[in-house]
Amino acid sequence: MTQETNIFTENERKLLLQILKALKSIKYGCVQIYIQDSKVVQIDKTEKIRFEKEGYTKLFSGG
Repeated sequence: MTQETNIFTENERKLLLQILKALKSIKYGCVQIYIQDSKVVQIDKTEKIRFEKEGYTKLFSGG
């Protein structure tokens, strides 16, 4: 193994995988990473639902 493939610890790899899973699992929204004392303490994922403008207009115009 080269040195570059060992740049992360096992815990760092697990953390990166959690972040990637959060990013891949949403179409619209955000992933927030909270850091305290130089350590990640929380990851929040907020998913948004977007409506097509045309569908939204029809829904509220009675059409």
